[in-house]
Amino acid sequence: MSSIIKNIKYVSLAQLDRVPGFEPVGWGFESLMTHQIGVIMKDQITNYISSQYGSLPEKLWAKYPNYVVFRHNSNRKWFAIIMDVPYYKLGIDSDKIVNIINVKTENLLFRDLLLSKKGYFKAYHMNKEKWISILLDGSVPFEEICDLLNGSYNLTK
Repeated sequence: MSSIIKNIKYVSLAQLDRVPGFEPVGWGFESLMTHQIGVIMKDQITNYISSQYGSLPEKLWAKYPNYVVFRHNSNRKWFAIIMDVPYYKLGIDSDKIVNIINVKTENLLFRDLLLSKKGYFKAYHMNKEKWISILLDGSVPFEEICDLLNGSYNLTK
């Protein structure tokens, strides 16, 4: 989390209440920081994907306005999706919301190695053998996420 905190710009609580899906009632400082880090990481990843691959985020579901899909421009295959989900969807006992990104990985040994590390889970709402979910809460460094995005992009060409 410390590497991400260095990049956080000051955001007031008045600004946070304009973030889609943000509900400050009952949130402690740690939850506010986790949410803010998730929003910042989502923006950083979106900018990285846009500059690296020319893929823009697509909002496909009116029911889930914070979900964004990234596809190849040529074949339209997905290589990443960012979602905000309750922790309990990942097997964590909490109703709090967290941003995640799903990326593809086909090497089961590598996938299992990642799943043994903090911040990695079997994919939420995707094929759990070929996709993984990564928390966007600062527990996985941005550079590591970018490496996995590059792999996912190449696997879905």
